[in-house]
Amino acid sequence: MGGLSANKPQSAVQYVNAMPEAFVSSAAISREMSRRVKAGELRKLGSRLYTANLVDAPEAIVHRNRRRLRMPSLEAGIRTLTAGGRGSA
Repeated sequence: MGGLSANKPQSAVQYVNAMPEAFVSSAAISREMSRRVKAGELRKLGSRLYTANLVDAPEAIVHRNRRRLRMPSLEAGIRTLTAGGRGSA
């Protein structure tokens, strides 16, 4: 997923606005992520996993984005969510 590009400066706000439906946060955008979750603009699905989709079930969001999200560090969380568990609130 990469972080903020050194070649093309972006603010954390612009970077988060350009994110897909479900995405993994990084240290570079963590403050913006926290602000948006508190403002009700984003939802936390799991550890470092967020979405701007506030309507659909977390399981459906992860299922739709599973190919892009398949990373070793997320495998357990994806299995939990797709098995009917709930992510962190």
